[in-house]
Amino acid sequence: MNVFLLKRGDGKIILVDAGNGGKRGGMLRKLEQSGVFPESVDFILLTHMHGDHIGGLLGKHGEAVFSRALVYVSMPEWEFWQNGTAGPQGKQVRKVLHSYGSRVRTFRFGEEVLPGIKAFDASGHTPGHTVFETDSLLIVGDLLHAAALQIPRPEVCTIYDMNPSGAVQARRRFYEFAASSSKPVAGMHLPYPGIGRIGRSAAGYVYLPGK
Repeated sequence: MNVFLLKRGDGKIILVDAGNGGKRGGMLRKLEQSGVFPESVDFILLTHMHGDHIGGLLGKHGEAVFSRALVYVSMPEWEFWQNGTAGPQGKQVRKVLHSYGSRVRTFRFGEEVLPGIKAFDASGHTPGHTVFETDSLLIVGDLLHAAALQIPRPEVCTIYDMNPSGAVQARRRFYEFAASSSKPVAGMHLPYPGIGRIGRSAAGYVYLPGK
């Protein structure tokens, strides 16, 4: 499970997703090894609100780990998890939303969430799953979970894809975009360090690790 840290030219620090948290999460330790402490983070962008992407937002008593950060999530994602029918994971989402309160911001697909960072509709894995594009990187969240299988065969889904047909369409769309633009992709479940390129092959697409 990868998360990504972006440092802007004006000194602002952006975290994309927050990992599992708790005993399973190593994010805080690794951030501190890089000289970044929770109170230093200005913005958190969420690709979606599954537990392995938001667990790290909460401390062991349910408190907000990041005391200053504004948290951004797509409007469709926010709306879905507010629904009481969202199941057990909805409870964790509501804890996050309660803990961060007025610091939670929503955006719509196609908007520039922060200067230089645009949000794209990649729904399928979840109702509001988001791909973020910067000038040098495409952050694809959980567009895929098993690169060796799902890049050459985007029609293959995992049980985590809530809308399988939508997830397949999103994979095909962003694979083509990544291959056409030659822009590196950063994925939360790509092999560590989670950044590579998607290229075309005779059979379709291929993953090329590294920048």
